[in-house]
This record gives sequence, structure tokens and C-alpha cells, in this order.
Amino acid sequence: MIYLASPYSHEDADVREYRYVQACKAAAALIRQGGVVFCPIAHSHGIAVHGGIGGEWDIWKEMDEHFLKLCNLMSLVGVCSSLVILTLEGYDRSEGIKAEVKIAQRYHIPIEYMEPVDGIESQGGSDSQGLRRWVQTMADRERPEDQHP
Repeated sequence: MIYLASPYSHEDADVREYRYVQACKAAAALIRQGGVVFCPIAHSHGIAVHGGIGGEWDIWKEMDEHFLKLCNLMSLVGVCSSLVILTLEGYDRSEGIKAEVKIAQRYHIPIEYMEPVDGIESQGGSDSQGLRRWVQTMADRERPEDQHP
């Protein structure tokens, strides 16, 4: 299971919507590549917006920690799992991502970075260079050391 983290909180609702759409595009791209993805932003944005629940880290941190624990448990039974950070503007200042990284480190979950996915439409589209680089990194990481080019 891949835990896809991305920034969300912002005072401007348009920025939050943009971040949500970008998280969905990245999750879809990873799913197209065969990944099993949990993305807190993609899975929780509708709940926050339509359920009247804020998007602040304090509200979601307990739930997200449970999913990261699940990620860790899945790795123990041979299911590849990692924390993938979508590098949207603000990811390096995100309180939630900083906390998710600490949790992932506590559980020895590998941390990867993924550039935003450009040009992917909801009904298909092309993969971005960032996604291709991420997929190659994952393939290289899973290949035995003596098989690296």
C-alpha cells in the first residue's frame, strides 16, 4: 500500500481545491501503475467540505496515523508500502506532512517523493515525467542489487 501525502491546508479555498485535484491526479497515476493507494486528501476532502469538518492536521492526525500503521503492518507480510510525498508547493512547510514523515520514520516506512502529475485527464491521459521517474525509482529499489545497470 502506498500512502500518498500532499499539502492541503490553506486559507484560500481555491488553493485547497487545487491541492485536492492534484492529489487525485497523482493517486490515479499511481493506481494506473498498479499501486494500491491511500491518499488522505483524496479520500477526506469530500468529507471535510460536505461534512463541515475542517481540513487542519489536528482533526485528521489520529486517522492518518492509523493508516500509516496499517502501511507498516502490510510491509511485514511482504506487501510493498511507502510514504510518497507529492511535491506540490508548500509540501516542505506542511505541518501534516512533517508529522506523517515522523510517523513513517518511527515505523521504518520508506519515504519517496513524487513530482506533480501533469496532463492527466479524468478519463485517461499521459503520464508525466515525474511519474515515470518515480516508477523507475520504485522498480530500481525492488530489483536485487546485482541487477542494477
